[in-house]
Amino acid sequence: MTAAVLALMLNLTGCDGPSPEAGSRPSGGAVERIKALLGMESAEPGVVATVDGIPIYLRQVEGLYDMTSLAPVEGRTVTLEEVRADYAECLRTLVEQVLIRRELAVRDRSVSDDDVLRLEETVSSGYDERPGPEFDPWIEDAGLAPDLWREQLRARLELGRWQAELARSIAVGEEEVEAYVAAHPDEMVVPAQVEYLLVSGKDKARVEAARKSGASDPAALRAEGLDVRRFRRSVESVPDIWGEELARAVPGGVTPLRETGGSWRYAVLLDRQSDRPRTPAEMYAYAEERLMEQRLPEAFDAWLADALSRTKVRMAEPLLPHNARRPAPPPPSRAPLRLSGGAAGSDAPEALQHDAGEVEAEQEA
Repeated sequence: MTAAVLALMLNLTGCDGPSPEAGSRPSGGAVERIKALLGMESAEPGVVATVDGIPIYLRQVEGLYDMTSLAPVEGRTVTLEEVRADYAECLRTLVEQVLIRRELAVRDRSVSDDDVLRLEETVSSGYDERPGPEFDPWIEDAGLAPDLWREQLRARLELGRWQAELARSIAVGEEEVEAYVAAHPDEMVVPAQVEYLLVSGKDKARVEAARKSGASDPAALRAEGLDVRRFRRSVESVPDIWGEELARAVPGGVTPLRETGGSWRYAVLLDRQSDRPRTPAEMYAYAEERLMEQRLPEAFDAWLADALSRTKVRMAEPLLPHNARRPAPPPPSRAPLRLSGGAAGSDAPEALQHDAGEVEAEQEA
């Protein structure tokens, strides 16, 4: 369970995990030695950087570091110098996040609490849990603080929203789009999708009665005191607990009753759509988005350089770039920890993540 949750944290924060050379993380007294070497032994809960006066705390740096540290590799121990370099990289990531949040606020495009809740609901549904306190044990079991994890959920959404804003300034020619479509025929297909309800409640008899009735009206089910959520997802993204059973079901069919997290649950299949070729309009929009996605790193880096030139950033001396370089050899213990435009995929803007035929986020019924 812990490994799965940690992998989840990495995916949602857009950070990469350690390479196979990564070793075990220092703990206990070693952590105090690290703080001393960083010049931060008395910093908790002190400030390690400011961005135009906005503070970044050591606890935030430690939290992001924890989200990017996975299982130890036998025979390899992370050195103090490597930890300092990783702390510095996490701090730089947090500085970027402050700049992005400020840019969105200026444009009245800030991420709301409801936006964060919806993303958490997408995540928690994969573990068959509701967002909020019910999901906290999963986060804590991974050794992470729920508030810091949710802070990174917000940062993940902010990154996507800001990159979507940047994408609007990227021009893509018609000939480029046509060339992309011709070169990527395998991508010109909308994946198979399913739409289903997830029905749950504490009273087994009540939930089972609803399941046997085959009811699929969310309002009627809620009137019976049951919790109902509607999902539309690509077939591959359906949680394993329901995937095989929904694959065998026909529209209107229900899965067997399951007990998870102290609740009784079942799923009702509403609709299934096979994969299909994209329409010409969909092909054009998809190719245009992929091309914009490829050019986002350059646009993001140009924006970041300009933003930093207009911003006063102060960092703890030991974490300044020239004081926190990763030693060599050995080779880097993990890939760069950046929530920037440096890579496509998990860092792509929300507008470029999925086309209209690949809606994976849940929606209220």
